[in-house]
Amino acid sequence: MKLPKTLVEHFNLHRCIPWCGAGVSVASQLPTWRELIEQFIRACEDAGMQEESIREIKSLEAEEAVEVCRDFLGENEYRNFLERVLGAGAALPNVLHDKVAKLPVPAILTTNYDRLLETAMANRTGRIPRVLTADDTQSLWKAIAKEEFLILPRDSLRELSVRGNGHKARGFRPDMRGRSG
Repeated sequence: MKLPKTLVEHFNLHRCIPWCGAGVSVASQLPTWRELIEQFIRACEDAGMQEESIREIKSLEAEEAVEVCRDFLGENEYRNFLERVLGAGAALPNVLHDKVAKLPVPAILTTNYDRLLETAMANRTGRIPRVLTADDTQSLWKAIAKEEFLILPRDSLRELSVRGNGHKARGFRPDMRGRSG
């Protein structure tokens, strides 16, 4: 395959940033983003969420659906769910993670919910890479030419602490009748 000349030039100057989604981790036996959302919804169904609320969640954008499920399940069940689905750290980086980690790029943009890219980078460099989110824009610009790092535009699945009271997805709140805690 012949690549555009300007792309090759920018790559050689370390001016390219690859985008890696959940598909990178499928070979490590982890679900795609869509599969993860479906599993979140099933967990809410199993926990007693009403059918009407399930239909509403299915109409939401993926990130909003995750936040509603997280609010409904509660922090402990949310953590337990992620440990079950992600194998509590049992998944290992695959060949694609390793290849991406070896690219001569200033950063990697990822929406991954796992930490396999970080693990692959740490295996290569001997140190844990810095992870920047949308909240770190000043640090991002300072770091861009100084070190390798990952950019995480949305970190709703990685941030395990409770964020605020309730959910802001189009004003939607699941029916919590019959739920304790």
